[in-house]
Amino acid sequence: MGTPGYVDPTYAQTRKATTASDVYSFGILILELITCKKAVLSVNNQPIHLRDWVSQQLHSSASLEDSSTEAPLEAPHELQASTDSLEVIDPRLAMPQPIAVRLLHLALSCTAMSLASRPSMMKLVLELETLRNECLAAQPSLV
Repeated sequence: MGTPGYVDPTYAQTRKATTASDVYSFGILILELITCKKAVLSVNNQPIHLRDWVSQQLHSSASLEDSSTEAPLEAPHELQASTDSLEVIDPRLAMPQPIAVRLLHLALSCTAMSLASRPSMMKLVLELETLRNECLAAQPSLV
């Protein structure tokens, strides 16, 4: 069945693993790293999936599927570091806030409910390399 919190909901229903399932799980891993929270956390003594918690914290009135478009991949420089986005990002994260926000949006796009809305692993790797290079350029002491 898979590890709770990382299992793609589509896989849980169909029992059919795909590369999109791997992208979903990788998105959860990125969310864990950005927020410094577990894939399933406890809020008011109730378990909540990290993806849902992030969505709630972002005060999203739309579903995650609607907010997890390809925009972070297609136009990453247009994203702004909103106050809501910064609240879910662990302050100890050693990267510039605009890059962290883009990484957050990338992770959310990986966890879109629609398989077609998730980036391919190749697109994901290219975006991660871009973010890494920008982070290193912004903080030369990390090189």
